[in-house]
Amino acid sequence: MSDLPKKFRGHLVLLVCAATVGAITSITTAQEKTATASPQITFNRDIAPILYRSCAGCHRPGESGPFSLLAYADAKAHARQIAAVTSSRFMPPWLPEPGALRFADDLRVSEDDIARIQAWVQQGGWRGMPVTFRRSRSLLKGGRSVSRM
Repeated sequence: MSDLPKKFRGHLVLLVCAATVGAITSITTAQEKTATASPQITFNRDIAPILYRSCAGCHRPGESGPFSLLAYADAKAHARQIAAVTSSRFMPPWLPEPGALRFADDLRVSEDDIARIQAWVQQGGWRGMPVTFRRSRSLLKGGRSVSRM
């Protein structure tokens, strides 16, 4: 840079500064777009209601599921497995084909819920802020139905 005339040095410094500011601005804008395009999915707010509605009937102590899904630690430990078995529709087991009629206590997980589970796993399985939600009395008492929260 010492070989350049003084008037070009100033222009070069200005050009480098402008390029740096432009790069930082574009990175920040890209990060903001990503953040607004895909909000942070959390266990407490987004995933727990899905698991309590469709999984906890079997995946809790004393029932047929091989592990519990009542707590964040349980779900986090099995997050990738949950994502795989829900996206393949292996879980929850629900034999009736989708149709015009709906069954009471339908355990099927919607496409939106499957996408939410996938996003939660891809984002690192965040717990999120504590959320107060009501677990059904039958879930707390050990009953079968867990569809009402």
